[in-house]
Amino acid sequence: MDAIKKIVANMVKERIRRNGKHIIPVVILVLFCCALIAYIPDAPAHENSMPIYGFLDYGLGSAVDPAKNMANAFLLNEVRAQFQWDPKPSERGELHFVIEALLDEVVDESAVNLREAYVYLFPLDQLEMKIGRQILTWGVGDFIFINDLFPKNWQSFFIGRDDAYLKNSSTSLKMSWFLEQSSLDLVWTPVFSSDTFIDGGRLNFFDFGSETLKGGSGSSIMKVQEPSKEIENSEIALRLQKNVSSSELALYGYYGFYKRPLGFDSAAKKNIFPELAVYGLSLRGNLWEGIGKIEVGYYDSLNDRCGGKPFIENSDIKGLIGYSQELVKDLTMSLQYYLEYMLHHDRYAKTFLNSKIRKDESRHVFTLRATQLLKMQTLVLSFFGFYSPSDEDAYLRPSISYQWTDQIAITFGGNIFWGREDHTFFGMFENNTNIYARLRYGF
Repeated sequence: MDAIKKIVANMVKERIRRNGKHIIPVVILVLFCCALIAYIPDAPAHENSMPIYGFLDYGLGSAVDPAKNMANAFLLNEVRAQFQWDPKPSERGELHFVIEALLDEVVDESAVNLREAYVYLFPLDQLEMKIGRQILTWGVGDFIFINDLFPKNWQSFFIGRDDAYLKNSSTSLKMSWFLEQSSLDLVWTPVFSSDTFIDGGRLNFFDFGSETLKGGSGSSIMKVQEPSKEIENSEIALRLQKNVSSSELALYGYYGFYKRPLGFDSAAKKNIFPELAVYGLSLRGNLWEGIGKIEVGYYDSLNDRCGGKPFIENSDIKGLIGYSQELVKDLTMSLQYYLEYMLHHDRYAKTFLNSKIRKDESRHVFTLRATQLLKMQTLVLSFFGFYSPSDEDAYLRPSISYQWTDQIAITFGGNIFWGREDHTFFGMFENNTNIYARLRYGF
């Protein structure tokens, strides 16, 4: 514990010396970390009236061949401390808190964030309510989200942070009704929560306005206008789930906005989040020796239902089929096929005249996941790959994780992008190809 405290203190001293404007969050960070680290071993878990646990994590990653306009080859260089507190629950509810302190050297920021803070209530035997800041997810896709319109962090996903940070938290009310062999979930988010999208601050991306690669400057280059914080701009998501024999069937609905700024307001000269409604279903169950799944969703672009506005995302249909199976002991593989089909593509093509960067009517993507557990499941070899034959691009995520001790874990990996054209989804990130390493101490 003393060694960890010394490391944190030395980092904070250097941070204050380099940039005094962050002194307040840094002081909060070091006091909070040291106080809680000192507190944890004082009593056994069953005697602890304030059960706190979490981790300290250091991540370092660098682009392999950064573009000339990228100011920093390092895409990941940060220390993160997470503390989770779950007070003793009562018969009718419980509390849950997760707070994080972050020192991010790449963008020269430090902050203390409330990742989760909610109350979980059980007012009736068949009714549950979760109120507050929470991480939400549903759907059956593996790293492919169709009916899951809850906020994501694509920047974290692409630079080597833990997979858990692909999911952002939102301040929402979730209500769940449980009936015989079925359940109904309703999620209301009063204030729109967008994805953490690629804005050019850390990663390079293709700008369709200038038709060039931009970004990596250290600060956002995208001007964005979010929906105003009014009740009519809140988000609503629904899921009706039912067990059918050995399968799980779900129907979905969503009303809100695209989670990324996929529209452009020429008058304000800002990227906007077009209004969106989504209707879908999923089915998952036993198939052969493994598990099969299907998911589809109809994306109704409410600001451009006819498809004639080139600067507003067109309506489309998205779907996937997948299968996973344990081939031998501790070796699991899964496959997915994903399709995006743009509606009214003919009208879109007439308004978007540059055929070289114009989207195709259909986009096809195949994914492959392989996971091998070794050394009493302490060593994990993992691979996840995306390949699009229509875009002729790919994204590969190899990684090796080793649980050195019960408290210490080490991870090495990479994010490898490739594409024939700069404007395709994975091709635009080719200069962001990176390798990374993470060291985590859990307590």
